[in-house]
Amino acid sequence: MSYEQPSPVLYPYLVTPPPVPHRRKWPVILAVAVVLGVGVVGVGGAAAVNDFAKRNICGSLAKINDDKPSSADQSDSSDPDPAQLRKDLNDMRTMARLLVFDGKLRTAVLAVADDVERAATMEQQAKDAGPDQAMNMLPALIALAGQLDLHVRDAQEACGQKPTGIMKN
Repeated sequence: MSYEQPSPVLYPYLVTPPPVPHRRKWPVILAVAVVLGVGVVGVGGAAAVNDFAKRNICGSLAKINDDKPSSADQSDSSDPDPAQLRKDLNDMRTMARLLVFDGKLRTAVLAVADDVERAATMEQQAKDAGPDQAMNMLPALIALAGQLDLHVRDAQEACGQKPTGIMKN
């Protein structure tokens, strides 16, 4: 049994492709240029926001082990207000989320915020607990302090600073 090719007369589209309508090139070029322009502006804006957040975070980290506390630090000898602590933690997380190009710093800052929140929760639980229960929480608090110190060191290293952490030697 032999297979024959269909006749080009009966099936002209097999021999030549159908004609393509002529398209204008300028609308396509303009659309591509606009998309590229928006992309460049978007990347530039993201880089500016990233730089702003990194300067704020790294500036704060540089002050952690400052031997000369500011006047605001000296006047606050009591426990921090829980509402103010929540606001500060939200501000810290917001700054970390703005770090679109610094993943290591973003991860470290978010971990520091989580550690501080966990420490505040454990402190409140220790205040509400009896003396024996509070003493049983001490190993967990010490481990949390070490974890917080490690995350601060990671953030300092991501900022290009000497990783000193929060613990005084």
